[in-house]
Amino acid sequence: MIADGYASNTVVAQVGQVSRWTSPNIDNFRGILLRTRRKKTELLDPSFVFWNMYFEDIGKAVANGERNYFFKALLRQAGFADGQLARRQPDFSVIEREALRQADAGFIPSVLFTSIDLFRDFIGHFDDRINWTHPQGRQLEINSTISLRLVGSHRWSPLEEFIIMSPKAGIWHVLPDLDTNEELAIAIGNSPSRPDEVEVIAETVAKYELRERKAVSIIQVVE
Repeated sequence: MIADGYASNTVVAQVGQVSRWTSPNIDNFRGILLRTRRKKTELLDPSFVFWNMYFEDIGKAVANGERNYFFKALLRQAGFADGQLARRQPDFSVIEREALRQADAGFIPSVLFTSIDLFRDFIGHFDDRINWTHPQGRQLEINSTISLRLVGSHRWSPLEEFIIMSPKAGIWHVLPDLDTNEELAIAIGNSPSRPDEVEVIAETVAKYELRERKAVSIIQVVE
């Protein structure tokens, strides 16, 4: 259930090629972790029917932390914006232009991370071009060959900019769990400090490396 919550919310495949790290050198890797505790009596209470949701939310929380790390790492490595949007009177045609520019450079974009501040305006502008029922999530259709998966930001992983990118932009290095070889490590057991509680830990250890700047378009929101 934790793994399912993580898998359904992670954006790793959209932002880069995944590389499973085997070197002992893990400089600049980031541990993205959620640790929580629950009373043993609660876990054994048959009247509580929401455990599936509870454990899925743990996986989602790790994916949110992962996304928050990615936004900061990408913006730091990219270094500059490719376009601008005025907060009060946004001209969203810049999004279409940047997507086409990427494609002309040989990098077909596949994902658009949306600004937390202008999301409603963005939806209002592009509503008739958004496929809301696509099996891979809502998609903004730029033309017959470019369709961008829309990934919103929120208070747990806020983003002020719009980011358009191809998965060819970079590499997502991940350190597999030593015991399971999975990208997400999960541990559940007795709390060492509180014997009446069970402790749950979920963690992924990763590093994002931007390799191709032309495969990313950052649109800055300005006053």
